[in-house]
Amino acid sequence: MNYVLGVDLGTTFSAAAVARGGRAEMFTLGTAAAAIPSVVVVRAEGDVLVGEAAERRALSEPSRTAREFKRRLGDPTPLVLGGTPYGAEALTARLLRAIVDQVAQREGVRPDLIVLTHPANYGAYMKGLLSEAARQADVGATQLLSEPEAAAISYSQQERLSAGEMVAVYDFGGGTFDAAVLRKTEPGFELIGTPEGIDRLGGVDFDHAVFAYVQETLGDQMAELDRSDPDVRSGVARVRNECRAAKEALSADTDASVTVLLPNVQTEVRLTRPEFEAMIRPRLAETIAALVRTVASAGVTMADLDRVLLVGGSSRIPLVGQLVREATGRPVVIDAHPKFAIALGAALSGSLQAPGPPPPVGPSPPAGPPPLVVGPLPPGPIPAPQPGATTATTQPQPTVPAGPATPATNKSRRTLLAVTAVVVLALAAAAAVVATQSGHKKTATTTAHDNSTKTSTPPPTTVDTAIDTIKVGRNPDTVAIGGGSAWIANSDDRTVSRIDPATDKVTATIGVGESPEGVAVSQGSVWVANLADGTVARIDTATNEVSATINVGRRPNEVAVDQGSVWVTNSGDGTVSRIDAATEKITATIDVGGKPKGVKVGAGSVWVTKADGTVIRIDPTTDHFSAIDIRGRPDAVAVDNRSVWVTNSKSVSRIDAASRKVIATINVESRPRGVAVGAGSVWVTNIVTGKVLRIDPATNKVSATIAVGRGPDEVAVGEGSVWVTNYVDGTVSRIRI
Repeated sequence: MNYVLGVDLGTTFSAAAVARGGRAEMFTLGTAAAAIPSVVVVRAEGDVLVGEAAERRALSEPSRTAREFKRRLGDPTPLVLGGTPYGAEALTARLLRAIVDQVAQREGVRPDLIVLTHPANYGAYMKGLLSEAARQADVGATQLLSEPEAAAISYSQQERLSAGEMVAVYDFGGGTFDAAVLRKTEPGFELIGTPEGIDRLGGVDFDHAVFAYVQETLGDQMAELDRSDPDVRSGVARVRNECRAAKEALSADTDASVTVLLPNVQTEVRLTRPEFEAMIRPRLAETIAALVRTVASAGVTMADLDRVLLVGGSSRIPLVGQLVREATGRPVVIDAHPKFAIALGAALSGSLQAPGPPPPVGPSPPAGPPPLVVGPLPPGPIPAPQPGATTATTQPQPTVPAGPATPATNKSRRTLLAVTAVVVLALAAAAAVVATQSGHKKTATTTAHDNSTKTSTPPPTTVDTAIDTIKVGRNPDTVAIGGGSAWIANSDDRTVSRIDPATDKVTATIGVGESPEGVAVSQGSVWVANLADGTVARIDTATNEVSATINVGRRPNEVAVDQGSVWVTNSGDGTVSRIDAATEKITATIDVGGKPKGVKVGAGSVWVTKADGTVIRIDPTTDHFSAIDIRGRPDAVAVDNRSVWVTNSKSVSRIDAASRKVIATINVESRPRGVAVGAGSVWVTNIVTGKVLRIDPATNKVSATIAVGRGPDEVAVGEGSVWVTNYVDGTVSRIRI
């Protein structure tokens, strides 16, 4: 047997594991993580994007994006993407096919068997639909396994269980909840009692709750948005991503902020853990009740359980473990890999089977009417919509039992909007109760609350200065000055814009890699870090063409150049790559750990910011490094001859380059983003307030604020000006100094 592939097609994320000889390991599907988003985008040209590529494109093409379609299996109402209907089974098949193709390409051979997991409460009808999706994907021999069984198998490989021991599995993922009781047997596990599940409850619902909280907090500012405006749709998609990130942050922190960058509002909304827990507690109570019923159906008591196993990404929420312990009184363990336990267990299940032909895909259903599956089907690329095609065609399908009727959740756009409005209002009411109980009114906060020692800063002068506005690509991110030009990385349209400072005109638009994030200039070259590709592109400034593409680490963020070397931070694998500009070869890979982001060269060192609250100083002569603890969440970095300046949560930290000590912490407004040094000042962008702050290094105080565009992100100084990328506007502001 070559290998067995276990696949967990989740509502929000999908994962895969490979097993050989009874040993399994996760397969890295993404550039920075093992799992990929369960997202499919069908582009106007007919291209189909899956996973991370689809997630990025979803920001600019939300109407062509399908999410959470696992919840739609069995729903006769199709999802309409770009005007064309697609069945949930077809989209599921496309996601599965993409995963299997990626694994097979890297392994060099297709798997002997694919074990596909499903919620424990799936009956014959739902398992038949999942089996049909596997057939459409045309991926070979496939069998099904319940998610709790897979989780228990994975756990038994980490902790030895004796025959007869009983484990309750509490499986809380992105879109579904499952509870089951399993008894260990000599060959494996057996389900006892009746598993229970809640099909439409998971982490994604808590994302929606946070988004509703943001909507309620901002009130009319959100209600007045024109949702038909492409910029608004993209902005709302980014806010939703911020809500998900805030939810995840609250598992480790006591509060989090959601950055809102929309055409009519740029602010932050603060959410505390108690407020979040109040939102989700009623829904978590449903999961506890399901767990209690499952244990009772097995004919045992809580005392008979040896332990309760928590799996699924949402089980990491602290309140989950607390409620499960209170309800069961039994030891509660979180799987070592709660997000990946199901994929690992599925792969192990297939690998440990005796040799022989695999079981058939899914159940053998009795005769009955075929399910409605609409839209183009895999395994090939989904073709572009045909002109004049207005009706959905029914494809020939194997029959499956009718089963219980599945409610159609999207019978009309009006129905969907009505249901959404009810949910939002209910969540908003709950949030309002929380605010009342906590004795304060929710506000979109922009005040700093850092507890470290800071310099007091008097109100700065608001400056009305000469500012030119230059339209560039979509979502400009970073900016660098050199070679008589300004160079702008446009993250959403995969280009770099070249601006002539003499005319303020874009003289070239150069296609680079996927999601260009960082840009730096050396003599005759521009170096661009492509976040999604894992590459650095080299642009020849004489020809405006990419002359080389260099593979580096996972998710390269920023890039800096100095004395023949190019330094790249790779946030996906915690490394810094050093490239020899002459040979275009990587000469060193420095493992700094965590998630390195910003990088600059100066004062005889390479300086790197990390999300863990440290700044790394690398000695370029030895590649050795040391860490400086500045606390907070350092982001961008700038260097002059004596100091290192770092944007850090709601302040700017100044580090003495010689002693490597923090010598000043300067309070600034809301969330500082980019930082640059030049013209006798330090310049800091504030992505929320739409301003650039000017800091006087002699006094360590903010001396002026300058209003620029919406969502100012990064900043650079050169050609007699300060250049600022405005992420929301798609513009560059040039401040004449």
